[in-house]
Amino acid sequence: MGTPQEIIGKVAEELTAAGIAVDFKDGWQDRGRPGSFEPQGVVCHHTATKGHDRDYPSLGIVRDGRSDLPGPLAQFGIGRHTGTVIVIAAGKANHAGPGGFNGLSGNNSVWGIEAENDGVGEAWGPEILRSYVALCAALARHTGFGADMVIAHREWNPVDKIDPTGIDMDDFRAQVARALVGNITPKQPETEDTSMFIFDGPQGGVFRTDGVTRWPVRSMETASVLLDVARIRHLGKLSEAAFSDLRDGEATANTIQTELDRLRTQLSTVEQKVDGVATHVASLA
Repeated sequence: MGTPQEIIGKVAEELTAAGIAVDFKDGWQDRGRPGSFEPQGVVCHHTATKGHDRDYPSLGIVRDGRSDLPGPLAQFGIGRHTGTVIVIAAGKANHAGPGGFNGLSGNNSVWGIEAENDGVGEAWGPEILRSYVALCAALARHTGFGADMVIAHREWNPVDKIDPTGIDMDDFRAQVARALVGNITPKQPETEDTSMFIFDGPQGGVFRTDGVTRWPVRSMETASVLLDVARIRHLGKLSEAAFSDLRDGEATANTIQTELDRLRTQLSTVEQKVDGVATHVASLA
């Protein structure tokens, strides 16, 4: 089986290969409650935290604990928007508490995952669900247990617990079982989205045409080039590579200038075609 640190390393490699981001928090290797830790299953939780605009606002509590319960409160977290798997601790965590399932009992017998969700009706997005299934499958594979040992906290303690609300555990375990038979489902490439224009906004940002998603512009030089691109955005969306740079907050003036040159060339080509059609029509008159 290996040590918890070794298992987490293998899990991270598997998730990364499947296109799932893994974020190791400082001190994870040595973080944990006193005592032995020999996991034979995994308990699934939701954080019951709001802050819907943030990916993982529960990090401080899960890592450091509460006044009534010292941390860590789980070995892993999962971001609500990105599905990023956050590695918090390799040692025993205060998460499962009283109860048991399939012959297991005690925090020393189970991994814990605190996935970001308010627990009162928030929908589970596709990224976080994919990561949830993938993380459970990878833990099962590299620890040495089956999908039947993937446990909801409410199954562990049905008297006091309700998490993870909104997840059908029979269906969830079936998805984990399928992932164990094969490989984790690769991340699907983004489909072409004709709404991916950019334009200047009142807050100096890069926006999608839905006016919702925003990324910052890092310099006035970049902003001025974006204005030029905005004037001819009707020609088409940015190339996927350029848009990815923008989305990741790494856009530079040179990146956008290259895209602007491409669009200008496209405009010139369109104008030439229009002139050609006009000439042909005139010749038929």
